[in-house]
Amino acid sequence: MQRPDTFSPQAGFVLTKAGHLSDFDEKVAISLYQPLIGPIAMALYLSLWQEVKDRALVTDRRLQLWLLDLLDIDIDQLFNARVKLEAVGLLRTYTQVDSLGRYYAYELYAPVAPDAFFKDDLLGLLLYDKVGKKDTMSWLANLASNQCADLNGRRLQPVFSMCFGLIMI
Repeated sequence: MQRPDTFSPQAGFVLTKAGHLSDFDEKVAISLYQPLIGPIAMALYLSLWQEVKDRALVTDRRLQLWLLDLLDIDIDQLFNARVKLEAVGLLRTYTQVDSLGRYYAYELYAPVAPDAFFKDDLLGLLLYDKVGKKDTMSWLANLASNQCADLNGRRLQPVFSMCFGLIMI
């Protein structure tokens, strides 16, 4: 895919997120998505998650040049990494022009759960094609065993007032 001229190092960007990225999500992203999108796109994804704040403000924008310097890549590599993240559903990009010029809003998404990943025809087959049957089955077994099992026991929960020594009237 050819980079448009408007996608430049001087364009700004702001970050927003559609949820949170847990440690398990990060493991899923690295294990299942990185073989599909490559190390540059994964580095971009994880770097953006490190920088995102709870509230996105247009006034907090940075130049894309900052990302180029951080990742030691050129603008074409940044564009290709962004497109790959969008293709697998980890990122959505919006663009707008205001008095300061063009900027991009990058909206980050957590990866889908491993079972949904493998049920997705495109993602599962692409991973299988990239890494082969042995590695695909190994990751499937490993990630499935890391998910919490259903808990059937009785939940123990201290009474709030007893825990903090409060007297109930």
